[in-house]
Amino acid sequence: MKTLLFFILVCFCFKSVYSQVDTTKIRQIGRYVQTYHATALAELADDTLNERYFSKGAYDRFFDKYFTQIKYERESFTEGNSASLNVTDNKTRLNLTLSQKSDNWIFSLGTSLNISDNSGVLFSGDKPTAGTEFSASFSYLVPRWRFLKFQGPAQDNNYTKRRELLDSLNEVYYKRNPNYAYLLLEKIQNLNSLCNRYENIVNTEKDLRIKAAYRDSLVSAIDKRTKALQEAKSLDDGITSAEDFNAALTQKAEEMAIVKQLETDGVTLFRFRWLTGGVLYRRDSYSTYDSLLYFSKRIDSKNFDKWTLNATYNFFWQRTDSWIAFTESKFINSVYANINYSLIRTNTFEDLKDQTLAVTRIKVQNDTTYEFATQKKIRDISKKDFSTSWMHRIGAVGTAMIGKRQFFGINVSAQANIKDETTVWNGRFGLLFRFKDSETEKSKVNFELFLALNDFSDEGKSNKSAWNRKEIGISANVPFQKVFFR
Repeated sequence: MKTLLFFILVCFCFKSVYSQVDTTKIRQIGRYVQTYHATALAELADDTLNERYFSKGAYDRFFDKYFTQIKYERESFTEGNSASLNVTDNKTRLNLTLSQKSDNWIFSLGTSLNISDNSGVLFSGDKPTAGTEFSASFSYLVPRWRFLKFQGPAQDNNYTKRRELLDSLNEVYYKRNPNYAYLLLEKIQNLNSLCNRYENIVNTEKDLRIKAAYRDSLVSAIDKRTKALQEAKSLDDGITSAEDFNAALTQKAEEMAIVKQLETDGVTLFRFRWLTGGVLYRRDSYSTYDSLLYFSKRIDSKNFDKWTLNATYNFFWQRTDSWIAFTESKFINSVYANINYSLIRTNTFEDLKDQTLAVTRIKVQNDTTYEFATQKKIRDISKKDFSTSWMHRIGAVGTAMIGKRQFFGINVSAQANIKDETTVWNGRFGLLFRFKDSETEKSKVNFELFLALNDFSDEGKSNKSAWNRKEIGISANVPFQKVFFR
């Protein structure tokens, strides 16, 4: 009785598994793979003919690592996820930016605010606090503005890896699996017939020795059939449809091809250019003093909504890490530069310098006199009317990183502010340092020690040289992800 129940259970499992093996679906997958194989080979042949080092997907992925940038006072809106702290002798500002990349585009939203007592306030009531900035920007990488320099043997090796991946895919899913499924099912049918024959003999044979021998043969045949069924089932196990499987397989194959290509060290240097544009809003508030008004009304404040429109042309050039290590290059190994233009809404109070006003309040009680003295930063607007205008700003920036590990670099910028037929020239020089985590070897904090020289021709009539009006400060950038320094 137990033997009969065992055979019934085995036969039930056989029919259940056998009915799930879909050779039609497996062959359809094979045809999909053959079509993909032919298309991918044609793309590989086209890349070979045109001497392209990477496939399109790998080409985009390579440059994507370097496209997102951070800001370090380079006369352009921030691109990329980052946080930075700018410290000078008169203020501390926190800059935050969040970005989203899509194909060749980057869209960014950012804010910048003054920090005091380890905190900053974005809004006071329903209005932004004085000095708070909000920005929105975009960057576009023109496809034809990307360039790779590479070694010929490495390019051939890259092509070989792509071809091997495609051929192995075609071998398994077009040649092997469909034919193997057919052979397995034929083998299963033969084993099933053999099992039925042995089963009949075991059930009818009277000679116990013969019965025992055929029972052993039956067990062996059932074991072989079970293994064959498991192999057949594994060919389409988990496949909902041939179309879904084809889409998933194609995506996985393309991802594997990209990973294999990016593992090669054949690229020696690369360069690319991109365009950046955006808009920035900042709320300014000026404490004012007007000697022409009544004494009680001389001290006041003036708010101003400042808008800036910006457009920038960017250039980036860098040697790859593998090439730097091979050549032991110790000089300039990466360069960033840009030319930028800004249209800025400004006003007549903005150019006035802050002055210190000492206010003394006297209180007399009986024979005692109290004096309360406070100091306030104000702008003297006496005999000056408030009006708005647009200022044109043209600037240029150059940054170079030096050394095998690019720990040290220089950053130089210059700009001209043109307003009301007057041009103000400004300059800035910075030393860049990259500090990395010792375990991950990734950049954690980037510092810039800078010297700013403003208004070389002293259009503001301060009667001081540009050197005596210099600003020395430190910028600290904390990247969230991809950064210029990597």
